[in-house]
Amino acid sequence: MILVHPVVSNWALLPLRNNCDVFKVFTKSKSLFLCHLVLISSRSINRVLVLHLKRFRYTPTFQLEKIHDPVDLQRELVVSSGQDGACYSLISTINHIGTTARSGHYICDGVDPDVGPVDLTDRWFTYNDTVVTQTSGVNVCNQRQRSSYILFYRRQPED
Repeated sequence: MILVHPVVSNWALLPLRNNCDVFKVFTKSKSLFLCHLVLISSRSINRVLVLHLKRFRYTPTFQLEKIHDPVDLQRELVVSSGQDGACYSLISTINHIGTTARSGHYICDGVDPDVGPVDLTDRWFTYNDTVVTQTSGVNVCNQRQRSSYILFYRRQPED
């Protein structure tokens, strides 16, 4: 069997022997392919950093299950590159609230958009459909350790 994988540059063909091979390709936890553009170094660090946490997996019997492992959410991240380093601040999370991969509810937490990048009030909001409640970044980092799966960080301005 030959599988055309859309992530592969130029729609390369992957030689796969059976459906198990296909399953293994699409459920690997690591990045399988890099676009040739990724190999080009950039002279600047991105303003926004998005981290996607893999919260679902397939069991050996091909059942989808949710991963409940806690992740220590960091309010600040320091990222270094060949030229520079940058400090990023957590500004938003997307969370799956539910016990299984097949059911649950999605909510979002975000820093108050009306505050500046260096704000001591730590005012955040939780967006749950039409209900918006005030919270704090400390609460978000403590309460979303098992449910967050997309984290948005913004680069802090250089002094």
